[in-house]
Amino acid sequence: MCTSLQAWPRTALPAWVFLTALLAACASPPAPTQPRSVSVAEGKCAQPPYPAEARSTGAEGVTTLSFDVNAEGRVTRVAIVEASGTSTGHRALDALALETLQKCVFPPAPGFLPASSRVAYSWRLQN
Repeated sequence: MCTSLQAWPRTALPAWVFLTALLAACASPPAPTQPRSVSVAEGKCAQPPYPAEARSTGAEGVTTLSFDVNAEGRVTRVAIVEASGTSTGHRALDALALETLQKCVFPPAPGFLPASSRVAYSWRLQN
């Protein structure tokens, strides 16, 4: 309920100022309370092509990432949970996974809380 302005002394403000402020306070949307879940499948963030640097070194592995998505569908945080390996080629795989997920866009969900999830990009060279 919009009661934040009811404590103001009405005599200190002209009536139109008080009503305008009250309407503005009441017009703001309620804080989100519904939990949201996200999946990479619902976003536009397909696994990118194998990086040339990783291919040339024969690097393979799995990059596991955690990420947060806000109600507008934008990724707000990405972190590597488990790297694909330790070589230069593996670092290229991990960097590309981070970059890809940071650019990912999810459908907006107004009224929902931000969501956290994980994704694993599997990197395998095919003969």
